[in-house]
Amino acid sequence: MKLITFYILFFICMQFTLSQSTDINSSFEITDSQLKTLFNFIQEEIDSDFEYYSYNDEPEVYLLKNKLGILIKADLDVCTDGSPDNKQEKCTDNTQFCIDKHYQKATAYSINGRYLNADKINYMVLPQEKYLEWGVVLGDFGFIVNWNTKKLVFALFGETGPDSKIGEGSICAAKQLGFCPCISTSNGKNKLVGISKDVYYIVFGNSKSLLSSITSENVNEIITVVGLDLLKEKYGIQIEQ
Repeated sequence: MKLITFYILFFICMQFTLSQSTDINSSFEITDSQLKTLFNFIQEEIDSDFEYYSYNDEPEVYLLKNKLGILIKADLDVCTDGSPDNKQEKCTDNTQFCIDKHYQKATAYSINGRYLNADKINYMVLPQEKYLEWGVVLGDFGFIVNWNTKKLVFALFGETGPDSKIGEGSICAAKQLGFCPCISTSNGKNKLVGISKDVYYIVFGNSKSLLSSITSENVNEIITVVGLDLLKEKYGIQIEQ
């Protein structure tokens, strides 16, 4: 029963007519009615037979999982790990920058010995000591939905974080989800901020093996193309581009 229900979840999440811009790295857009369908289904599933976790006792943050993958509802904190330097340009003024006090040059996952550049690669972050319990591994992929901007982007699971935190994505993913993470505060200082709520993450379990041809240069393109093919061939879902 759980297996069937999870297939239905993936089916409803992606049984949408999604429009894509000419750049393969750009996000997809979802309509209000499609978002409502997804939201209603997810809310119903909270009381179903899924393994459900209210993460750190926060009712607006939860995890649904079974052996096919995981679905998380949370916020999106911005991750800069893997960027060549700790400077994030303001969206409105590329002469000003934000600095991330948690910045690291390395990422937990690398491609052909190269760390993931947060400025250029769509990746998501999961808790370091938890993700193996959830049936996914570094290098698996899925997608992120920003409920606030109605955008969806395919993303690699490429970095890990502390167990006390869930809901995090790269600078590149945040921007493609229609969000500007570097802003000016009321006191005139620049600050990195994230998406405060209503971000959904789905990771396909056992999907790493489908990405054998990826490089640091083509990773966004490959996970998008393979993701679309996976949905079409395995789940019978055709997405118009």
